[in-house]
Order: sequence, then C-alpha cells, then structure tokens
Amino acid sequence: MKFQPAGIAEFTEFDFVYHTQGKSEWEQYYHLPRMGLAFRYLDLGEPSDIIGTGYGFIPFIDFGLVQKCESSLRFTIGCGLAYLNKTYEIKENPSQTAIGSHWNNLTSFQFRYEHRLFQRHYLSGGISLSHISNGTYQAPNLGLNFIAAIFAYSYHFGAFQPFASETSTIPTVSGDQAKRNKSLSCQIEYGMSLKESEIPGGPKFLIQWYSIDVGYQYNDYQSWRLSLDLERNNLDIYKEYSTDGQRINVYLAHQWLFGNIGLTFRNGYEFVKNNDINTKPIVTKLDLCYVMPFSILPAFRPYLGFSLKAHLATAEYIGIMAGIRMHKNSKGNDKALTND
Repeated sequence: MKFQPAGIAEFTEFDFVYHTQGKSEWEQYYHLPRMGLAFRYLDLGEPSDIIGTGYGFIPFIDFGLVQKCESSLRFTIGCGLAYLNKTYEIKENPSQTAIGSHWNNLTSFQFRYEHRLFQRHYLSGGISLSHISNGTYQAPNLGLNFIAAIFAYSYHFGAFQPFASETSTIPTVSGDQAKRNKSLSCQIEYGMSLKESEIPGGPKFLIQWYSIDVGYQYNDYQSWRLSLDLERNNLDIYKEYSTDGQRINVYLAHQWLFGNIGLTFRNGYEFVKNNDINTKPIVTKLDLCYVMPFSILPAFRPYLGFSLKAHLATAEYIGIMAGIRMHKNSKGNDKALTND
C-alpha cells in the first residue's frame, strides 16, 4: 500500500440476535445456534484522511462450541457488506490503494468466551478477524484485514435458557443419530464475476467457472467434498497470459448445512500458465448458498449463492453462482436440506 497504517482501529457493533429453539433437527445437532444481524461502525485507524471510516451490515450465525450452565465458548461467522467513505481517487486520495469502491464485502470470524453475570445479563470477550475487499470489482483492491480484541455486553429477552443444564428438556440430536443417513451427493454449478484490471476506472473483464462436485455426506449436516472447476478468465486473455484464458482448479472441501443454507470452505491448487499469480497456486474459496425448498426432479434441488476466491491472503474475485444439487440418502429423503 502507498500509506503506512498506524494507530488503533476501533469497531463498535450492535447485534440483533435470535436464539434457535430446537424446533428443527439441524438446530438440535448444532446445539441451538444463534442467528442475527450486526450493525458495525468502523474507525479504520490512521491516517484517517486516507483510510477513513465506514459502516458494516453483517448477517451471522453463532455456535456454542462448549456450553455449560453459566458460560460458553462460541464461534461466529458473518458475511455482509461494508460502506467506506474514503476510497481511491486519482486526484483527491491517490494514496488509498487498499480500497477502490465505497461498497465492499465484509467477512468476520470471532472466537469468544461468554459468561452469565445474573439472570439475563452476559459479558463476553475474545478475538476476531475481519476482511474488507470488493474482490477487484473496482481497482485498486489490496483489501484490509484486522485482528481485534473484542469485549461485549448482551441482554437476553424472554425466559429461554441459552446454555445447557442438567434439567434441560430441549431435544438434541447426537452424532450417532445424525450419521444414520450417510450418503453420496453431487453438485453441478455455473458462476460468474466481473473483475477490473489494475487500471482504476478501466474495463471490467468477465470470469466464468463451471464446476462439478462430489461429496461424502458423513452425517445429515456435514460432508467432505472434492470439486473440479474450469475457469475462463478474459483478463488473462487481455494480458496475454493465456491464449484461451483457461484455468483448472482442484479443491478439497468441507460443507456444513443449516436447514436450506449451505456453507462450504474449499482449499485447493490452481493449474495456470504464464499468470502473474502463478507464484501463489494455493487457492481457497468460501461459498455461501441457499438451496431452494423444492425439487426439479426427485432429489435434485437448485441453489443460488456467491463465492469469494483468494490466493492465500489475496482476494481474486467475488462472484455469483447457480447450480443443481443431488442429495439422496439411504432412506430416500432429503432431511439435511429441510427445516423439518
């Protein structure tokens, strides 16, 4: 970057949280996770006249990794939007080479310890990692990463007991119960993204990918997956890195299902030639999709979502995707993808 980050960045966040009640089996299996929407004010540090401030809007899901009667160890993942007031401007802000657009993706991970003080009052503390970028939809886009210490106070409305207790009557699904429908599944997917070159305000180039994915559903809600992506990158053609712009990506992935929502983390290797990122062939993808609550054919379900691709810590693009998923378990139903 053309500026040296300094000072302390400060985030202030207000969350609306819904605690699942165990009405669906996936809620029981994940020990009654919380879902919510976070509103975050971002003071991004110094120099403030270059990097500025912003606002974040982050849907999230919050899991209790270890839960006791009075406390819990929690993991939260959220993915949403951030609006930043200071972006690259060739005349007014030429040193802001980290962010090229006002609207960006904001992805956040948190680990924290939460303890009940009394009745409905709770304190928590931990660490978080936040990533802000636009996936090079608009250059420049080096992105911003923040590791932060967090401290929070929360108040729980209602009489619902959010932690496990010896007298709890909330139903649970054990690991053995969830494994009863082991199966194979597969996905066919098409995705696309627009990416700007290094020239701010220059043309945007289309990136398309076609993917086939097979998985072993080792329980109703989780699977290991192997996927093959064929990408066509028009920016590669423009830069003459490749005559046809083709790339091949092979990923090993893990997928979590939360009702009709699927979250997939992919880690793999990209086979490219004469590319300026050929020194970073290790690639990752974070996919978030919504599986439609209806079938086109028996066991075939369409889905929509978006995907964030990165080379180590460097984001390459954010794209949208659509596909068809086949999931057939031994009992002939599709329990992992329903709320019942």
